Amino acid sequence: MSTAVSQAITFHRVALSVPDRGDFQKRQQWIRQVKNTLEKVSLQTAMPPQAILVIRHLEDPKPGKLLVANQWQGIRAWEQAAQQALNDCWRTAVRPARSSVPASANSVWFVDRAEWLACLSWNVQRGHDHWWWKTVLQKQAHHSREETLFQLWQDHAQWLPATVSLLLQQPPAQVVPLLAALQSHQAEQLLEQILHIYQCSLPSHQPKYSPRILLRTYLADSVQAILPRLEPATQSLVAVCLTLPNTVQLIEREISQETAASTEITPPPSAPETTVVSETAAARPGNVQPITRLQSNPQKLPSRVPRIVAIESTPLTSKELSSNDKPLEDSHQPDEQMVASQIIDPEVQEPTEHQEFPLEPTEQGISTAVGGLWYLINILSPLAWPGQITPWHQLSTLAQALLPEPFPDPVWGYLAEIAGDPISQEILQQWCDQILPQVQDYLAGRLEHPIANYLLEPATLYLTRTHVDVIFTLDQIRLDVRMAGLDQDPGWVPALARVVAFHYE
Repeated sequence: MSTAVSQAITFHRVALSVPDRGDFQKRQQWIRQVKNTLEKVSLQTAMPPQAILVIRHLEDPKPGKLLVANQWQGIRAWEQAAQQALNDCWRTAVRPARSSVPASANSVWFVDRAEWLACLSWNVQRGHDHWWWKTVLQKQAHHSREETLFQLWQDHAQWLPATVSLLLQQPPAQVVPLLAALQSHQAEQLLEQILHIYQCSLPSHQPKYSPRILLRTYLADSVQAILPRLEPATQSLVAVCLTLPNTVQLIEREISQETAASTEITPPPSAPETTVVSETAAARPGNVQPITRLQSNPQKLPSRVPRIVAIESTPLTSKELSSNDKPLEDSHQPDEQMVASQIIDPEVQEPTEHQEFPLEPTEQGISTAVGGLWYLINILSPLAWPGQITPWHQLSTLAQALLPEPFPDPVWGYLAEIAGDPISQEILQQWCDQILPQVQDYLAGRLEHPIANYLLEPATLYLTRTHVDVIFTLDQIRLDVRMAGLDQDPGWVPALARVVAFHYE
């Protein structure tokens, strides 16, 4: 388990002012004390669990407290002041994806890792030199733009599908040069890495079964229009990124339809020649079916990406704490309603009207009365998400089937939005009839009360395009739920294309 606001603080550069008195040995002792003290600091801010905050400069909120004789008392006093200072930076932070950043801005923020990576990609492509990128790009200082972009995407491949989706919402004149910068072998490496992370095994490597060909039907017209301007390997990369986590099933559907369409029946001599085509050939895109997954368990990815407030840790010399650019995790600006995931480049265009995008909740998150429905991931995942409906439909359908009676809750709308095309009640009922006995067998003897009692747990939900964070209170911890393994952090769930974590605060 992890707390809702646990953070990893990275000090990129700390300047420490010390009195003139004292010899060199004394100064070195002070420097070591400050370093050791900062490693023990624990800060809790008002930011959501996945927020990414980059601070340019942070004055020492309590000068001298890090060097007091009573170190414990000094840390506590400094923590409280630093926590308030960070919250002030958060409240005044500017979101580069939505508006231009004034020269006087001291902090910027990104709603999630995908938005962070999309904005960083634009920065690299255009060669901009914004202060909030300097630290993250230090290692790439001597590389070309193309090499830098490839390395960044390779280092953050887990978030690349969501990032590509954001980038492709820009005009073709802007996005084509960025994607065209990838060489064929680089696109192939990224595709292989993504398929491994999302546990996808493409059914065939034959040219005629290339993802860029088979998945074209499922891409927006605007995307299809720009694909011919990209290398074939990059086209396949884009097609896979935009269809995950259902890529394999969609490809298998297309191959099946192509095979059925090519099957000819020889008619009687007196009748005209006919061709029998599968009845489903005209049903695309239709309901997306769950993907076929590898049975092996690839390297487990970390369940959380640590939040970072960056403050560089090279020479210690002033009472100021400067913070260049290692982000926190996904976030929501106060007094701003989160809207469409269109990345705005303020230096190229003015913000346009946004389509409502419900997967970016407000700063306070989503209040739900059925926070326990996310426990079902730890039941369905070991069962390999069985049946013929998407994992998101499975979560919603199973939770409602286990509750004594349906009732309105915001979470149902969010699940339906992510799941996509609706599925008929008949199919959902058939799936329930098959899966409920397995679920009941699994839960038999493990819980003290009916499962509905555990599903009806109030919680605050932060649901983004990369993460699901469910926030409970400490008094909601239950021993039987813990023993049954239901509140174990699922971590990276390829079937949902998200990192899922439970928090208790």
